Amino acid sequence: MEELIINKIAKGIKSEFYPNIHSLLIYKNETLVFEDYYSGRDEIWGSDIGVVAHNENLLHDVRSISKSVVSACVGIAIDKGLIKNSDQYIVDFFNDYLHFFDDLKKEIKIEHLLTMSAGLEWNETVSYASAENSKIQMNHSIDPIAFVLSRNMLAKPGTIWEYNGGATQLLAHIIEKVSGLKIYEFANEYIFKAIGINTFQWTTLPATGYPAAASGLRLRSRDLLKFGILYLNDGEWKGEKVISSKWVRDSLS
Repeated sequence: MEELIINKIAKGIKSEFYPNIHSLLIYKNETLVFEDYYSGRDEIWGSDIGVVAHNENLLHDVRSISKSVVSACVGIAIDKGLIKNSDQYIVDFFNDYLHFFDDLKKEIKIEHLLTMSAGLEWNETVSYASAENSKIQMNHSIDPIAFVLSRNMLAKPGTIWEYNGGATQLLAHIIEKVSGLKIYEFANEYIFKAIGINTFQWTTLPATGYPAAASGLRLRSRDLLKFGILYLNDGEWKGEKVISSKWVRDSLS
């Protein structure tokens, strides 16, 4: 029965009943039970690259899954004592931007960035083709960190959820401040190498060359699956702890 269901899904992808799916991998009972790749229109961080015949070796935008990788990096930084905990106030990491921190903004904690509840004015509800989109404005800013921190406070931190790619950009900056490594270097050193990801790209912001923390990661489909398996296995990879079990549980909750 399961084989019939999988074959029906695969047939639906090929017929475009499920449109523009580029790969399907199914992992069950510690085994990759199905893997297939399909041709379809693709892009790299919003730039159209036409129809691509995907295969197991091609990198693919993982878009906002990049945020989950940044979160994992924060958890590892806490495990290593580089960050005290998720309750630490972010003002501790932005000495060059203290003029943006009023009393309310000083209440923003790392947890609020992780949960997108910092209370900052932010608009990612409009199209990413719109100049009104806050993330697009940040991407083209000459200082994306200043752009995010200069936003007005609309609510007390921790009270209102608002989708905010700028929050992830701040987290990547914190990782760099405490480790001396850019987010892609930190992720490579402490996650990718540990779980056998040898090839990846992390797109950078056009105006500054900063890593596009919220959406810039490109991985092979098999390697994205490895990241999922890491969380499925409570932060362990082949018996070695990569991320603390507590961080995994808190993330999934």
